[in-house]
Amino acid sequence: MKKRSWGASIRSWISIFFGLRPTNLSAGVNALRFGAGLLLALVSSFWAWGAFSIPVPGTDIVVDGSISSSEPAFWIQIFLALGALACFIIAIFLFIAHHRSQSSKRIVCIEHLSYETSQIRGILKDLPAQYSGVREEMVLIDGRNKSPKGHLRILGAKMSEAKDKITHGSGPNNYLPMYGGIAAVPMVVLAGFEWGNQNKIHIRDYDRSSGVWHDNEEPDNGILLQLTQLPETPQSDTEAGLCLEFSIPMDRPDMSVKFPNIPMFSVNFSNGKVGIDQLCSEHKQQRLIKAVVDYMNTLIKRFPHLEVLHLFITAQSSFVFRVGQALHQSHIPGVWVHHYDRSQPLGSRHTWCLQIRGPGKYEIH
Repeated sequence: MKKRSWGASIRSWISIFFGLRPTNLSAGVNALRFGAGLLLALVSSFWAWGAFSIPVPGTDIVVDGSISSSEPAFWIQIFLALGALACFIIAIFLFIAHHRSQSSKRIVCIEHLSYETSQIRGILKDLPAQYSGVREEMVLIDGRNKSPKGHLRILGAKMSEAKDKITHGSGPNNYLPMYGGIAAVPMVVLAGFEWGNQNKIHIRDYDRSSGVWHDNEEPDNGILLQLTQLPETPQSDTEAGLCLEFSIPMDRPDMSVKFPNIPMFSVNFSNGKVGIDQLCSEHKQQRLIKAVVDYMNTLIKRFPHLEVLHLFITAQSSFVFRVGQALHQSHIPGVWVHHYDRSQPLGSRHTWCLQIRGPGKYEIH
């Protein structure tokens, strides 16, 4: 077994003391704050323990601020001084360690565009604190002005490029993957499916009203899902539809014309409301995704002959990406993710779909 270095041991003890990783910037800030507190206590002790005497003009009276000049007071001052010095040294050590750690890291940022009006909009602006000072490597999935099949080819190549950067770089732990998409729902689902659910990735959303990217850091409000009741007995259908309806209402009239003989099931919020940016909590998304996966797997049990699940989604991009990741946890032979275009006539608004039959098995229909 490799012997642990003194530096590693010191960092370990510091980590235990502050309850944080020693390379974390906030640990250094905490050490600096604690040291400043000890220094303030030291200055206050000089004032309280005889650090001043003020003569009263015209008299022989001297106002002595001394409370104590005992030896214990002296040693307390020594302890405060050494403690403050130690905290400042630890803070410097942590800041240097943080800088070295950040300088070796890289953000691999996947920016995904597909709409003709989409533009590169500065996905790396206003990142969370843990990404400060980290250099970035961009991977652009540019599906603008491309057919769905052309977009599919580009997406596969670029996702492989992003994963290769991490696999063949200086080490997986030195890379911080990030994704942001302003793209068609089926392609965002595929991006999540391609990335998989075993590798961590930071997902950002674009707020079209304010024109900025944001992180999903809001608290989980605990809202539950409303799920269509599934049949109690096994069904013989080979196809079924699942609507994940969160941001805008589904076009039911078009669906009833386009898919008249397919049983449809819905998942939405328990209050029945839909709205933009209702999923701006990462914890909330993960919790709801788990509930959706459980529902999908129950649906499969009720439809033992199921060959195709038609998937319709209205939600913000980060949630759609996570749906793609979650498809690895389901046991559906084939998922058809549909694209919606409201400008088309009734019965033709679901213009194309992406068929996913497993890793690498994709078709545009």
